[in-house]
Amino acid sequence: MRKGLDTNVIVYAFDNSDPEKHRRAVVIVKDILAHPENYAIAAQALAEAGYVIKRKYPAAEETYVRFVELLRMLIPLRIVPYTVETIIPAAKHRNFWDALLAYAYIQNGVETIITENVEDFKDLPIKTENPFTR
Repeated sequence: MRKGLDTNVIVYAFDNSDPEKHRRAVVIVKDILAHPENYAIAAQALAEAGYVIKRKYPAAEETYVRFVELLRMLIPLRIVPYTVETIIPAAKHRNFWDALLAYAYIQNGVETIITENVEDFKDLPIKTENPFTR
């Protein structure tokens, strides 16, 4: 069973302002690097994370680019796109962007999304896992 990442997990891996969330996100990233076949990352989540990191942490921009390049080199790791077939069901939900992410994962065989924002996905047909609960 593959797991997909929400944007917040990627951002916390770069943001150490909350040391515990940072530590937990880094553990997930290390697991992705060790076992890429168990994960997928949506292009949307990578783009959103890049946007946040670039705005909030300009010094981390180069590290983020290297991170994305490393992920691209990991052949078993799926970088999940969205398509028109993803957009149509997502457009029927109140929170379009979270629904788009969920349906992109679902359409690519991902059953669980790792996110801090479990509530945002409660009405969507995907399981959630919050690694940041204390």
